[in-house]
Amino acid sequence: MHEVHGTDRPPVRQPARPSRSRLGRACLLLATASFAVVAGHALTHAQAPAAPAERTVWDGVYTDAQADRATGVFGQRCATCHTLDATGARPLSGAKFWEGYTQLSVVDFIDYVRTAMPNGNGNSLPEATYNDLVALIFRANGLPSGSTELSPAAATNVQIVPKDGPGLLPGGSLVRVVGCLVRNGTEWVVSNVPPLVRVRRGGSDPADVTRPLGDQAYALRFVITRLDRYEGHRVSVNGLLIGDGGSGGINLSGLTSLAPTCP
Repeated sequence: MHEVHGTDRPPVRQPARPSRSRLGRACLLLATASFAVVAGHALTHAQAPAAPAERTVWDGVYTDAQADRATGVFGQRCATCHTLDATGARPLSGAKFWEGYTQLSVVDFIDYVRTAMPNGNGNSLPEATYNDLVALIFRANGLPSGSTELSPAAATNVQIVPKDGPGLLPGGSLVRVVGCLVRNGTEWVVSNVPPLVRVRRGGSDPADVTRPLGDQAYALRFVITRLDRYEGHRVSVNGLLIGDGGSGGINLSGLTSLAPTCP
């Protein structure tokens, strides 16, 4: 597979959306990067609603015992910077939680907490403690408990989605899309795209090579590297959504060629 980087310039920040919160010492870093670029007219379809995951956070993926265990740790290590309700500085529940993490996998969310807390000293707590802290955050958001303790192994293929369904990903979300790279006039477009996948970091997934394609299309924005050699290829693209659901396209950050033909 061949990888290219789509841009060397930083994306323009969208004034109406806050940037990643900076945490004080020994605090839980749980804010999302939410900057987006604003471009001109984009030849793209807005994100189609994602198909419901096999399991979601509404299926009871943690236990109350876990959330109870995490209460003391949260008070000692996180409460100086975060609140468990939807108000105050850096809230971990309510609209900020759903905006920051909707359609992220629970495994990725656990990994995010583990690598970010305490600030500058990630991976310093026992693995079970990180699992418990995520359980506490889930309970703070009104998610039901279950009979199985939360862990990365137990949370495989579980997604964070609102109760009424996935909806559109907010602008500024980092996504990975798979599809066919085509030229539309002077623009590069990824066509035949299945539902978007929200990710924590760039890169492709081996499963992208055989992942079923879809019927959506997204214009690529801020493309600096020449992509001519990849025209007609099956590609995996990383970038930030421009507008909710990618209505303005994708701010390209990386592209990987998966196959020389597509679909």
